[in-house]
Amino acid sequence: MKAANRIVVNTAVLYIKLLLAMAIGLITTRLVLAALGETDYGIYSLVAGVVGMLAFLQGAMSGASMRFLSYSVGTGDQDNIIKTFNTTLFLHIVLGIILVVIMELGGIVMFKYFLNIPEAKILDAKIIFHFMVITTFFAVISVPYDAVMNSHENMLVLSLIDLLGNILRLGVAIFLTYSTTNLLIMYGLFMLIIQIILRLIKQW
Repeated sequence: MKAANRIVVNTAVLYIKLLLAMAIGLITTRLVLAALGETDYGIYSLVAGVVGMLAFLQGAMSGASMRFLSYSVGTGDQDNIIKTFNTTLFLHIVLGIILVVIMELGGIVMFKYFLNIPEAKILDAKIIFHFMVITTFFAVISVPYDAVMNSHENMLVLSLIDLLGNILRLGVAIFLTYSTTNLLIMYGLFMLIIQIILRLIKQW
């Protein structure tokens, strides 16, 4: 495919993905809020906000990884590409472990001194927090796979994987509306499972 055509196709794919993701996201949020209720949804959002403070690192890391992988791809040296990818993956695994330690230690302080959560929901909130920390770890170690697909300008595959994630989240939201068993913990567990599934697909 010519460079100009590739730019047009990739741009169209990204816009379509954005529109579909917005539409699915609006429906998903509405269903999850209705299923969990104001209190549980508020707790989930509060804990997600604490974990999300480190989410900006993922974008920065993805940009840095893509820069080095793009350069390696441009050289056409397969050995160099593999070496760069393996180094990037190793660094992200180490960084992911460091983030898990920081977030777990920070979580102890947050729950003890800062977060205002009803006593009856403290245990659920802590379980959700641990789920989110593990979810963040898998998101971090997925960055090299995002970067290598971006480096090859394979936006269609990357967009399809992202849309699959949105569809799976919508499926979880629909499931929650018909379930009655500890919905908050189930929601956090399903979000973790989805992240693991997406990571395995990207690796494949």
